[in-house]
Amino acid sequence: MKQLRFLLLITLILQSILTQAQYNQGVYGRVTDRETGKVISGVIVRVDKLDLEVVSNDRGYFYISAPDGDHLIAADHAGFVSRRVPVTVDSSVRLSLRLEKDLLLDGVTTTNDLISESVLTDPLSGIIEVPIKYMSEMPNLLSVQDGIKSLHMLPGVDFAPDGGTDLFVRGSGAGQNLLMLDGAPVYSLVHAYGYFSYLDPAALNSIRVQKGVSPASQGGRVGSIVDMKSKRLGWDEDVYAHMSINPILFTVNASLPLSKSGASLSANFRRTYIDILLSPFLEGVNLAFGDIHTSLHLPLKNDDELNISYLYGSDNLKLGFGVSDSATNVEYEYIENLKNHTVTANYSRMLDRTTTLNAGTYFSNYSQLRSIEEFNLDPQPGEPQRILNSLGISSGEIGIHGEIEKIRDNDHVTKLGIQNSIRLLNTGYLTQERFTSSGRTLSSETIGSTKIRVSLEAAPYIEDTWRVNDKEKLNVGLRVPIYTAKGIFGVYPEPRISYRRFLDSSTTLKAAYGWTHQFVHLYNNGTSTFDNVIWIPSTNDLKPVSMHQVSGGMVKNLGETVQWLNDAYFKTSPNQLLYIIGDPDNFFEFEDNFSVGRGTTVGFESMIKKYHGIFTGWLGYTLSNATLMYEEINGGEPFPNSTDRRHQIKCGFMISVPQLIISSNFVFGTGSPFSIPVAKYRDIEGRTVLSFDKINNYRGISYNRVDVRVQYTWGVTEENHSLEFCLYNLAGRINPYDIIAQRNDDLPGSTYEAFNVFGFKLVPSLAYKLSL
Repeated sequence: MKQLRFLLLITLILQSILTQAQYNQGVYGRVTDRETGKVISGVIVRVDKLDLEVVSNDRGYFYISAPDGDHLIAADHAGFVSRRVPVTVDSSVRLSLRLEKDLLLDGVTTTNDLISESVLTDPLSGIIEVPIKYMSEMPNLLSVQDGIKSLHMLPGVDFAPDGGTDLFVRGSGAGQNLLMLDGAPVYSLVHAYGYFSYLDPAALNSIRVQKGVSPASQGGRVGSIVDMKSKRLGWDEDVYAHMSINPILFTVNASLPLSKSGASLSANFRRTYIDILLSPFLEGVNLAFGDIHTSLHLPLKNDDELNISYLYGSDNLKLGFGVSDSATNVEYEYIENLKNHTVTANYSRMLDRTTTLNAGTYFSNYSQLRSIEEFNLDPQPGEPQRILNSLGISSGEIGIHGEIEKIRDNDHVTKLGIQNSIRLLNTGYLTQERFTSSGRTLSSETIGSTKIRVSLEAAPYIEDTWRVNDKEKLNVGLRVPIYTAKGIFGVYPEPRISYRRFLDSSTTLKAAYGWTHQFVHLYNNGTSTFDNVIWIPSTNDLKPVSMHQVSGGMVKNLGETVQWLNDAYFKTSPNQLLYIIGDPDNFFEFEDNFSVGRGTTVGFESMIKKYHGIFTGWLGYTLSNATLMYEEINGGEPFPNSTDRRHQIKCGFMISVPQLIISSNFVFGTGSPFSIPVAKYRDIEGRTVLSFDKINNYRGISYNRVDVRVQYTWGVTEENHSLEFCLYNLAGRINPYDIIAQRNDDLPGSTYEAFNVFGFKLVPSLAYKLSL
């Protein structure tokens, strides 16, 4: 059966590649925004009165073959005025299509800049592009705009505990989502133990979430792919700067056009200021975090482009405290330094009228250093005066990728490329050093390995988007990762196929199947990245995780401003990894602390979105069931995944009128499963031991939250001042963050009770913004 499936796949790919062009000439070029010069993807370009139609690619390029003669080239994209351009075809004609925004909509809408008919026409499903203005104008905790938290409002994306930034997509764990910035994987985007992320929407151009089967040109994680692009200016945009201050952060972002050809530089800087204000009053205590995000866009000759971006983030925590009694006189100092560096360079070139080259390289690194220093103020003879305990962890990757995209004719677009990466993972070491009062080292001991674990992955791929006829379209591809590390070498074919069929001009049915593998694993329970971010490479003892996904759905346009999306899916992993609590003294024996079993998720998602007008909004519903099953856990019986919520309802709206924006969102979710002890006993040494009959045997109370935001803008000559008032969890709902078993000392007999650990109640915040 496997051989037959692969044979069918290869046959389809070869058929698409070998298909000959209908004509030897046509019209090619690029679609851009007339006002800003920014490229526009997903534009439907067609030869009027002929059955010839193409869609502009991610960089705005298009090619449409046509017979000799006079034709009318039509370009249509939601949010822009349709354009018709007469051309005479007697050879290949180059045409620059510059579209104007629909001023009737642009004055009142907040999300039209990312709406495209390609959602309806694309065979890929489970894709949502999140408008930047939506991220900036929806309510957030403490008025901190956050690109990652905005994704929590999408169907199929579980919301993290109150204030958290973790992503759980269609039953996947926190380490099974690929976060990509300009083509580079980012190993952590966490500030302040997960309460904020590095990503300010003001520094981004777009965020695209691939929840379903991804095309062959993308891979590396079995959960989802979050593709983020750094901000860039168009050629007609002026110098601008924005400054804002909220209860946590001071932010400055600016953009500077460098030339009339469209070169530009964008920079975003954020930093906490509370530590500066409180430093005179809190001696020995410091808590600060911040980030810098810059991007440089350089247009070259013949529509060539070079884009360079840099992201840096850091967290610094310092706590000092002392313990003094009749027996001890000790002071402690805890220091934590977390840093992230991501550098990317991407180049694109149009080789000829039908072929584009995209190539790039990147470096990504996330490091952690934690230390506890103990000072004995009254050391006895032979005792150390100072003890330093240090924990070091780092995750890094260097990569290079290249892709050729060939528009073979009006029915075929073929991509051929390869992605190469070298992962450099320091999985952690713990060092204890003891010193005398004079600084002489008494002893030094290291647990774990300071050596870097190296793994290599090369992933060639081929992908073809094939317009079979007026109604049907296919995306067929094959990705073949080749992975090697110490003790392991393997080739892992990943076939992908996505299908679309028009029922009518406004309704599409979709279906897809994909097989993916993951070669790096997050070393925690899969439900949080608040703790140590330790990434483990696949080895001979810790096999790569594989995932099969089947999905089917429908997209329907309800008029010109409303779209209805539906998607049903089934995901199964025959070798799902689960972090288990092993021997604490054996922490660095990672393979011994994982269990291998099966994970299964089945679900349905539905979402209605209104794009344009004074009132915009969405309503989404998710029904899902995620289970895990391990032979040596829970008696071999399946149990609910910790990320499983059976029902979720999410809705939001935005009212935008001159000088005033009112927005709100609402979240409801079935309670998460927790493990609660059902009995207790005393072991042979007389210690009380809690007994659990099953894993995740109890489901907590439901979660619901309402947030509201009001923004008022004013100015003497222009509206360059704004004041934002936000209420997070307006109803003051007490939502469970965790459930723990704890002894109640007020009751006799070592009585244990379950206690809810709650998140945030009502949190008001105020923010001010100034635009220059």
